[in-house]
Amino acid sequence: MRAAAIVKRAAVPTIGAAALAELTLSAAVSAKAGGGATRAVIRTAGRAGAIAPDPTHAGFSLARAQNYRAESGVVSITVADFDGDARPDVVTADEGAAAISTFLNKGGGRLATQRLDATAHRAWAIVSGDLNGDGKADVATANGLDSSTLSVLLNRGDGSFGPPRDYATEADPEALTIGDLDGDGRPDVVVANLNAHTVSVFLNVRDGSLGARRDYAADHPQSVAIGDLNGDGEPDLAVANCSIAAPVTVLLNDGHGPSARDAT
Repeated sequence: MRAAAIVKRAAVPTIGAAALAELTLSAAVSAKAGGGATRAVIRTAGRAGAIAPDPTHAGFSLARAQNYRAESGVVSITVADFDGDARPDVVTADEGAAAISTFLNKGGGRLATQRLDATAHRAWAIVSGDLNGDGKADVATANGLDSSTLSVLLNRGDGSFGPPRDYATEADPEALTIGDLDGDGRPDVVVANLNAHTVSVFLNVRDGSLGARRDYAADHPQSVAIGDLNGDGEPDLAVANCSIAAPVTVLLNDGHGPSARDAT
C-alpha cells in the first residue's frame, strides 16, 4: 500500500508576531473583447484601489476601497450581526496572531477599530452561525496550521467572544461549514481534513457543545458545502478534493449520517 502524499499549503506572509498588517481589499475589472470577463483581485497592500465601472453590468459599481488594520496573516473572513444591532459585522481569522479580529459595523458600511480575541491556535478558516441557540452569531475555526483542532467561540452578545472550546479533528483541518444535518434545529459543524483524507461531522448536542466526531472518507478535501442534493429533504455534503482521481465527493444523508459516493 503506497504512502499517501502530503499536500502542503502555500505559505502565508506574516510581518512578525507584534506587527500589524494593513488589509486592502481592491478589485480590478477588465472587459475582454466579446467576452465580458471580469477579474477581482484581493491583495494586502498599503494603498487604496478604485473599481473601474464594468460596461457589461450597468447599474453596478463598487466604491473606492476602505482599508482596516488587522493582525498579521489574515486568511479567512465571515460576516454576520455579532452585536445585535441589525448591521452585519466582520470577523477575520488571523493565523499569524493566533487570534480572531472583530470589526463592528458603525453604519454606512464603516467598521470600528478591531477587537481582538485570542484563540490559542492558528486558524486557517472561520465560519459563523448561532451554535448555542441564543439568537447571537457565534464563530468556529478550523485550526490546521499548528494543531488538528476545531474551535468554537460563543458570542457574549456584544460582539466579543468567550474562550475557545476545542475539539480534536483528524490531520490538517483545512475548511469548515455549518448546517443542521440531523434535523434537530441546531447547526452542526463539518470539517475538511486535508491530509487525513476525511471530513469530520460534529453534531451539536446542546448549548453550542459538539458531540463525538464522525469521520467520512474523501481524498485530500479542501472545501465542503451543505445542500440537499437528492431532493429527499435531508442536507447532504459536497466535498472539493485536491485529487485527480476524485476531485469531488458527495456524501448523501440518509437520516442516520452521510454515506460516501464518489462523483464521476
